[in-house]
Amino acid sequence: QNLSKDSQRPAEDAFCMGHATSTDLLHWTEQPYAFCPNPDDPRDDLTAWSGCVHTDGKGKFYFYYTMRGSDTNGYSQRIGLMLSDDLYTWTRYENNPIIIPDPRYYLSYETMLPKNTVDCRDMVVVDDPDGNGYVGIFAARVPGKEQAQTSVFGAARSQDLIHWEQLPPAFAPEKYADIEFPDVYYLDGRWYLTCLTGNRYGNRGT
Repeated sequence: QNLSKDSQRPAEDAFCMGHATSTDLLHWTEQPYAFCPNPDDPRDDLTAWSGCVHTDGKGKFYFYYTMRGSDTNGYSQRIGLMLSDDLYTWTRYENNPIIIPDPRYYLSYETMLPKNTVDCRDMVVVDDPDGNGYVGIFAARVPGKEQAQTSVFGAARSQDLIHWEQLPPAFAPEKYADIEFPDVYYLDGRWYLTCLTGNRYGNRGT
């Protein structure tokens, strides 16, 4: 994001992933950046977009984020991974990206949209309710004649939070030009998925 011209904050605030801590979820103290763009990787040298942090329950934390790079002027996306033992110091996983859309199910780098666009972002991870590893949900696209037919949430499974097997879409509403920012949670015996819906590209038949 761009900083206001009147902002007194350093320019890096517009590019790096912020970090804050709280003891009551109301009052927050800013900490040093979690991480910044990687100037040595043209797939990951622009401002990262959202994702989530998940833990293996054994003291290791996994930060899934949306990689964006100058290789396609920021239009293409991949899911990257940062690792931490304390939630303060984060290290990029050496084999990023961990998810590129599987062309069997999704539009990917073999079938890019105009402007070299590939949607692959905003992954949220939860423990598999069957006790079989982990489930990831992320924004992606599938082929379609109309824009609203293409926007979906992809699905993936993992046993170790690093290696992911992609599956067919978890949610394909065929109604919105854009769906993103999923959140998945369990409440009173039922699973819920919330998300943002958008018409920024224009819709037909909504």
